[in-house]
Amino acid sequence: MAAAKNKGWVSIYRDIRDHWIWQDPVKLKWWLDILLTVNHEDSKVNIGMQLIDCKRGQSVMSLSTWAKRWGVSKDSTRNFFNLLKKDGMINVENLKKSTRITVCNYDSYQDGLHDGRTRGKRKPNAEQTQAETNNKLINKDNNDNNDNNPPKGYEGFSFDFLDENFSDLFFEWLSYKSGRKEKYKTQQSLELCYKNLIKLSWADPISAKKITEQSMANNWAGLFELKSKGKQETILKPKNETERQELLNKFNM
Repeated sequence: MAAAKNKGWVSIYRDIRDHWIWQDPVKLKWWLDILLTVNHEDSKVNIGMQLIDCKRGQSVMSLSTWAKRWGVSKDSTRNFFNLLKKDGMINVENLKKSTRITVCNYDSYQDGLHDGRTRGKRKPNAEQTQAETNNKLINKDNNDNNDNNPPKGYEGFSFDFLDENFSDLFFEWLSYKSGRKEKYKTQQSLELCYKNLIKLSWADPISAKKITEQSMANNWAGLFELKSKGKQETILKPKNETERQELLNKFNM
């Protein structure tokens, strides 16, 4: 029965050998893993007490799960996703406790002509087997989210508001504050600090990490705009008011 887990297929065109990703065997392996992991059909994923849509061509798994699969750090995984996003290969959405990636033009990897044969319906058992495999990966992903435990002294607080992409750096910030004997004493103050970090970084995990590291390096009590040699460092911001509001709404602001 173990062999059945690997049933199903994706179509790869020969011109992939002209693509930049072909020149890097490691990144090529990661890209193929993504193509083989995303859903064949629409489904929903339960994370905590929330149902998340995971449509055809999408995957909902945490960065830590992808990083463990590939044996690299979460930063390396995040940077790879950003690289694919810039090249129009995937879209990335930061969700609470997880990440949803969408393979662009996914149908071209599934519904194109295959070995000169006419396009047709895939065998139901192959689709079902792949869906079962994805569900097992998602369940494992939910368990992995429990690995991100808050620092000592915050055991009684709820961290349901925390996006998985910011958990490590936010917990690092809380540990820093505890070392200064400046522990956040209420749930509200904790969430306000997190929202401030999201606004200052425009929800970019890399910028958020730089902001927290800036404060810790300078022994500051709070979080402030990112500075570089006395000048404000450029942070990628939303292009217009609509994008800005969509971003804030995503984080319930």
